[in-house]
Amino acid sequence: SDENVFTRNRYVFRLNYQPFDSFSMSLENALNKAENKTQYVATRDFGNKKRYILGNIENDTWSTTLRLNYSLNPNFSVQFYGQPFISRGRYSNFNYVNNPIAASFSDRVNFYNSNQISEAANTSGSIYTIDENIDNIADYSFRKPDFSFVQLQTNLVVRWEYIPGSELFFVWARGSSGSQDFNDSLTDSVDNQIFDV
Repeated sequence: SDENVFTRNRYVFRLNYQPFDSFSMSLENALNKAENKTQYVATRDFGNKKRYILGNIENDTWSTTLRLNYSLNPNFSVQFYGQPFISRGRYSNFNYVNNPIAASFSDRVNFYNSNQISEAANTSGSIYTIDENIDNIADYSFRKPDFSFVQLQTNLVVRWEYIPGSELFFVWARGSSGSQDFNDSLTDSVDNQIFDV
């Protein structure tokens, strides 16, 4: 986009394999890398003004999709689908909107400098504290928005056409999701994923 406010790259590897007529397999790996300098973070009050806080997010997403199809005969088939999904977002270069209709990105926002923003950890995570007017008094704060999300979706379908035009289906499905330490890399999230059914 103009001024590189938003960029996205997607890399996909697909494999289709059919060793014999009754069995086929497909595998797709996809990596999405997106960066957005104007990702909304929070709204805070500063005196009688509203501060719409934005940040630069680097969002990496990895997914693998596996499909298996097996037909014993035209009347009986088995299908399997599985997809692990991992998404990680890291924020930097926090700023607030000062002129939302300005033509240039640098004129639309004000970036916090190192004297205005500080990070501290507490029991529920990291908090950014803003001293916008640099008077050594905190004006407002917001939670560190970094995240790492993992998900697994699977299902198995067995189809039996016991007489022409009449079918029975057996379906098994499982979905799990959870969060991961956002300081981990994308591959660490795969190794250490925490799932809630």
